[in-house]
Amino acid sequence: MVDLALEERAALGQLRGRGADWPEAECRALKRLLGVEHEREQALLETMASIVDNSLIDKLLNVLKGNAATDADQTLRFALEAARHAVGESRIAALRPIFSTAENKPRARLCSKATADAAPELWEAFKAGQNEYCAADLKLEHLRAAESSVALLVLANEIHAEYERRKKAEATLDYDDLIAKTVSLFVDFGAAPWVLYKMDRGIDHILVDEAQDTNPQQWAIVRALAEEFFAGEGRSDQLRTLFAVGDEKQSIYSFQGADPARCDEAGRDFHNRAVPARLAFQRV
Repeated sequence: MVDLALEERAALGQLRGRGADWPEAECRALKRLLGVEHEREQALLETMASIVDNSLIDKLLNVLKGNAATDADQTLRFALEAARHAVGESRIAALRPIFSTAENKPRARLCSKATADAAPELWEAFKAGQNEYCAADLKLEHLRAAESSVALLVLANEIHAEYERRKKAEATLDYDDLIAKTVSLFVDFGAAPWVLYKMDRGIDHILVDEAQDTNPQQWAIVRALAEEFFAGEGRSDQLRTLFAVGDEKQSIYSFQGADPARCDEAGRDFHNRAVPARLAFQRV
């Protein structure tokens, strides 16, 4: 997960740009998204530990001792006995396999039909406890996911910051820096029109190899370089061409932000620009 977070340098940069309190703001946003903005972990744990009281467990055990009809009922009996003598988080852990499957989904049936029919009101109360327990457990999962996600972002941000400090100290650029600075030069920088104008006279053909592994920033460079190809004017009188080749099924550079869908998207974009300019476009 740290590796995945480290790949999102641009996204982390946007978070840092929101101010020094961006981790807290991001955590609040994630909690809102997951519906747990006003939840507190300790309160949820206390709720889960106290949902089923010992009185109800004792009554259920009495029913099971006299009516346990299946192996599942016997397993439930032993699990309830363990929960009966547990407190706090141990109680929560003891109740979890009773109420939830191994995939952490609510169990559809808590006991056999014969056992449920022996004391329906008790099992209805137990079922209500299951619903409350599972709802609180899901909130706890979402709450911890939000807080863990932000902790991961903070860690990745610190690693990025140290990496940037070391590059600056050694006056070094990496591959991603070259891409980002080129995009800035061609797209964002104030002198971009002049730079592209000067380059236009020397570019007759653009070849994009392994197009399925071209990431959005790289496509931005290609689009900027090809801008004059579709304008019908420029410093070159020659017919300019653009050729992109790739196989979306062979994309392996997702760690550099490559998205195979962008290849098809770029093709549609160039087609839509070529047709009005009365330029030939072929999709092989």
